[in-house]
Amino acid sequence: MLKDDLIAMRDLLADPRCWTQGAYGRDAKGHQLTVPHPEVTCWCLMGAAIQTIGHDITDEIDDHLNDSPLLKEHQTYVGFNDTHTHAEVLALLDERINALPA
Repeated sequence: MLKDDLIAMRDLLADPRCWTQGAYGRDAKGHQLTVPHPEVTCWCLMGAAIQTIGHDITDEIDDHLNDSPLLKEHQTYVGFNDTHTHAEVLALLDERINALPA
């Protein structure tokens, strides 16, 4: 289940136009919206988790994403999203997906 959720998040963010920083989600005009919302066209990592899993994000997904060796000490995946590139965010998801058994 965790692996499926992470893959769904990655799929949601795969296109750079579907990724954002500084907000959980934005519409096509760049306005911040609450996630999930039918007009959201791009998400941050946390927004993608909410869009994929719902508002009841589990500690399991938070812990697994925050355990990435790509994060600096005391950094969270939310902070990583807002300080790194789209490619680096996808690399974080890939690393976390690959860290799980097949």
